[in-house]
Amino acid sequence: MPKIRGQYRFSDHYKIHKPQSQLDFVDIPLDTDVSLYLDPYALSVSGNDWLRECGNIVVNFFDFFLSVIRKGDEIAAMKVIANLHEPNDIHLGVSLGRPSGRGWGGKQALQLYETLSESSAVKSGLLKDLSDNVIRGELVAYTEEQCQLYSIPTERINSGL
Repeated sequence: MPKIRGQYRFSDHYKIHKPQSQLDFVDIPLDTDVSLYLDPYALSVSGNDWLRECGNIVVNFFDFFLSVIRKGDEIAAMKVIANLHEPNDIHLGVSLGRPSGRGWGGKQALQLYETLSESSAVKSGLLKDLSDNVIRGELVAYTEEQCQLYSIPTERINSGL
C-alpha cells in the first residue's frame, strides 16, 4: 500500500508521543507542506512577549521597506525584498508534494516595487503594514529551544539568515 503524504510527522520521527494539542510547536509533516501561515496582526496583539516581539520585527521590517520606497530608493528597496521567499525547511506553505517554495524573483520584486512606489496609499503613509516570513531568526531560535526540550539532536546549517 502506498504511503499517504503528510502522515509521517516530526513527532513520529523523534518518537514524541503527544498529540498536536499537547505540543508547543506545529507538528509538521516531513514530506510535504502544511497550509498554515503566520498572522502578523495576531502576533502583534498576543499576550505572549515573544510573539509580540516577532510581530514588532515584522512591523519594523515593513516600516523600513516602505520608507525606502517613499524616498524613491529603488536599489535599497530591491535589496530589502530580494530575500523574501518561502523557505522549504519550515514546511509551511502550499506545496502538494515535497516542499518547493518559490518566493520572489527579480521580476516580481521589481513589480512590487513599481506598484508600491506609484501607490498614493504608500506615498501618503496610509499603507503602513505588509507581511511575510521576516521572523525567520526567531523561528530558528524557537526550534532550537524545542529540540533541546525534547533532546532532539541538532546541527548547524545555513538557514539563509
